[in-house]
Amino acid sequence: MLVRHLSKPRTGRVPARNLGVAGLSAIARSELLAGVWPHGPKPRALLHVKSNLAPLGPPVGYGIGNDGSFHWGYPVGGLNDASLLAPEATAEEEGALDSAIIFLSHMLQDSPREATQMQAEARVLGITPITLKRAKLLLGVQSVKRSPRGPWWWQLPEVE
Repeated sequence: MLVRHLSKPRTGRVPARNLGVAGLSAIARSELLAGVWPHGPKPRALLHVKSNLAPLGPPVGYGIGNDGSFHWGYPVGGLNDASLLAPEATAEEEGALDSAIIFLSHMLQDSPREATQMQAEARVLGITPITLKRAKLLLGVQSVKRSPRGPWWWQLPEVE
């Protein structure tokens, strides 16, 4: 196992942000990224960013309790390396995102809804399309078609 740090600029994919010898990432068979995920119930996540032995595994949230205990398994839908390494949002951005998450959770809790209808209702509430998209990714909202020529529907992921 090798632990390394990424370069400071928050641009580029994870392998390109290697500090030190670039070949270290190249020779690794599997690479995991641990970071702070500001929108989760416990703000830490582990993301599988490279694997040449098997398919990439799903992201996994984790938390560290006040007593130092370690807990796995918090949901981290829609997480990728860019969102895990993104700069922290301002209080205003966080408030807008929280509103969008609450809106989507409430509207989709009982059944799927048509995407265009959801977007129109979000606009009426002042939720911007980009904030709605971020909330959709964070919640893991799925876009599905019920028929080939029909509209897109949004639904919350199935709970295991």
